[in-house]
Amino acid sequence: YVLDVTNPDFTEASQIERILSSWNPKALEDCSNSELPLTLQRRPLGAQFAILLARLGKMTLRDPTLYSARWVFALLACIAFAYTYLGVVDRTQAQVIPRIYLLVWSFGGPAFMSVVVIAMYNLDFHVYVKEVRNGLYSPAAYMLAQMAMMVPCLLALSLFALAPLYAIVGYSWEGAFGIWMAHAAIMLFAECLAQLMGVCFKHFL
Repeated sequence: YVLDVTNPDFTEASQIERILSSWNPKALEDCSNSELPLTLQRRPLGAQFAILLARLGKMTLRDPTLYSARWVFALLACIAFAYTYLGVVDRTQAQVIPRIYLLVWSFGGPAFMSVVVIAMYNLDFHVYVKEVRNGLYSPAAYMLAQMAMMVPCLLALSLFALAPLYAIVGYSWEGAFGIWMAHAAIMLFAECLAQLMGVCFKHFL
């Protein structure tokens, strides 16, 4: 309850200031003059979602481990893969299998990097459990905020991973959108698996 009425993320600043300024240390000496604060109503789902999304955005900007570092890794790794398979630039039947291998590398490298965020998801889960039990927000608001942040970031991850294949090796742009969506689906699966691994055990190790 104390967290609920004094957390600036979920309570108006004026409300917190009013509570702090009206505190009387001697009020407990005379119980007849003391009054319990009014029970605060939980904010609606939309407000909870907006606050959690803003908090996730700040976390993403402050901690490159979540997404931005993986974007850079995916780009650099797939540039290296593309130059390794530079000999498959010619679109001939003999190069079909090597091109598929290159595409598989573009899936595997970035997806494997989801391992590094298992620790982050484990810590976040412990915070989530405490905050939900304290009634700060509902599980639905958290799930929606996670999806709203995760899906665009994973679409960007797939874009960084596939860009070298099209820019260097010369993959066909005709099927680029379908490949991008399939790649993003695999990244989403790997991310959800990392979240699952982060909550299966008490400690992420």
